[in-house]
This record gives sequence, structure tokens and C-alpha cells, in this order.
Amino acid sequence: MSSDFETYEQDFGTLTAEITNKIGRIPKLGGEEKAQLVLNVDKQLEEVKELLEQMDLEVREIPIQSRGMYNNRLKSYKQEVEKLEKDFVSPRALTSPHVTSHPSHFPFRTSVSDTHADTHSHTQRTDSYRWKC
Repeated sequence: MSSDFETYEQDFGTLTAEITNKIGRIPKLGGEEKAQLVLNVDKQLEEVKELLEQMDLEVREIPIQSRGMYNNRLKSYKQEVEKLEKDFVSPRALTSPHVTSHPSHFPFRTSVSDTHADTHSHTQRTDSYRWKC
């Protein structure tokens, strides 16, 4: 049972290292490349959360006398993921509030289509105003 947990730990280490590297690159990029990297990190964060869920299930199967040690490690990994999520949000907020992949991350626009919709709405208001004058 604990060997499965240790395999998950190795996967966790690899995945979080990739995420950390990509988060560090986000502020340096722009345009489509940045948007793709943001989407990729978002996907990897979801993967790492699923991995934590698997680890949690494994811990529940470990005998009670050994479970405490694994619970502590799992708690530490969850805190690491929370920190990664905060780091993931920070560079995007500082460099471009328009590039978000998840509405829950920021109250800013979440896509180019939102900007187009706002522009279209503004154009319609301007046009209707002209006709009234």
C-alpha cells in the first residue's frame, strides 16, 4: 500500500517541479504563447489535485499505526499545491489581467470574447445615441 503512495509522491514531485518552472516563465511571455502556458499550468494543477485525491485514498488504506506519518506528508503536499495556486495567480495579476483560464481566479475578463461583447455593446449604445440626436 505505501509503495503506491511513494509512487504518487514521485509523480507529485515531477509534476509540481514542472508547474513551478512554468509559473516562473508566465510573466516573461506574451500573447498566444502566454495564454497556452497558462492553460497548460491550469490543467497540470487539476492533475496534481487529482493525484492528491489518490494519495488521500491510499492513506486511508494504510494501517492506523503508520497512517499519521502519511497524513502529515499529505498535508504538506496540499499546502504546497495551495502555494503553487497562489503563485500561479500572482504573475498573471501583475502582467495581464485579461489572460485567465478560470473565472474563479480573478474578477477580470476571462476571454477575448468578453472584450468583443463589451465593445459590441458600447458600439450599439453609441449608434443608438447618434440616431436620437
